[in-house]
Amino acid sequence: MGRLIVPRRQILKAATAALIGAPHIARALPFGHGGGTVAGGGADAFVSLINGMTAGTWASVANTLNAALYNGSFVGSLGSKAATTYAWSGGCYDSDHKQFVVWGGGHQDGYSNGVYGFSLPTLTWSMLRTPSNPTGWNGTDFTFPSDGLLISSHNYDSVAYAPGFGMYTNGGINQSGNITTNFWVFNTASNTWVQKTGNAVLGQYTGISVVDSSGNLYYSGSTNATGALSKYVPSTDTWSAIGSNGVNTAGQNSTMAYDGTSGVAVAVGAANNYGAKFIKLVNLSTGAVTDVTSGCTGDTTPLNISAPGMVYDPNIGKYVLWGGATASTGTANVWIYDATANTMTLHAPNGANTVTPTSPVKNPGIGQTDGTYGRWQLVAYGGVRGYVLQNDILDNIYIYKPDF
Repeated sequence: MGRLIVPRRQILKAATAALIGAPHIARALPFGHGGGTVAGGGADAFVSLINGMTAGTWASVANTLNAALYNGSFVGSLGSKAATTYAWSGGCYDSDHKQFVVWGGGHQDGYSNGVYGFSLPTLTWSMLRTPSNPTGWNGTDFTFPSDGLLISSHNYDSVAYAPGFGMYTNGGINQSGNITTNFWVFNTASNTWVQKTGNAVLGQYTGISVVDSSGNLYYSGSTNATGALSKYVPSTDTWSAIGSNGVNTAGQNSTMAYDGTSGVAVAVGAANNYGAKFIKLVNLSTGAVTDVTSGCTGDTTPLNISAPGMVYDPNIGKYVLWGGATASTGTANVWIYDATANTMTLHAPNGANTVTPTSPVKNPGIGQTDGTYGRWQLVAYGGVRGYVLQNDILDNIYIYKPDF
């Protein structure tokens, strides 16, 4: 189990003693839905950690994804292992199993379809699914001949989790940079990939998505007819277009989040070579998109940050964002967006904080940070809540205890 690095005045006595030196978990564990304990009766490490932290501070969990990444016989044929995070890769929170889940790569960065989970009850990484064997793959097909499963992908903000259904994601980018319209679901109960009905909206480099309380997926690409907001219904495995245009005008640097009930999602995009910065309200019933960028007041720094992480926090009824302050400097600040008032506020850490998350790792191919996307998630169970952040396969997991 990972060693905890927490602010000096917040050393966790019993919890830390239980965490240090425990064995690495090499497979997914069947955690239940209750809070406070893990299967087998031990203390829940996330709950213990949050309870021992001062509100408004960060902790760093010294257990890296790199330790869990595949290292078998064909690892050299899968491209960069680090691309699991840096290559426009997102993530999601699997609330059914209390784990933070990531996968990614694609194009000329990495080809592995391995999936990895960070268990909150144990604060450790595990390999949920071994990558497919790439032997015989021609670099063009969107599936591996060894087992017919998907190749890796720049998944951007397309990764979303639906309780009871699994992790939704777009279906692969080949070595030539072509992106498929295939659609896949990773079943976190069986740790298996399952192909579902595809859609043209998936075949763009710009995926942003959210899910509603019924597990339906809302997905958009660029602002054209092909990228029109579309809805996937898992119970019938069908897609339908909503409206006639997409949401995303900031290319690869955008994020979307949803409160689950209002029928209106929020999308944010950073100014970059792919488009102008924006804040947009997206009607999930009609597809109507309202640009509210010019009217937003307050500190809008996240609009200058590549694909900030953004999630809705029902405890305060607002959206909470995080993003590395620059391409090389991290930040302990978060930002709170009030969609009703159209205001964005910088929220500084508690003065007792001594941990500052690093910036998301740079993509070595372009020399810049690709973004955070869904690797910033709110986790709430066992009577506590905290935000989980992952920036690099070689970096620690960061956990923030909110004071709002």
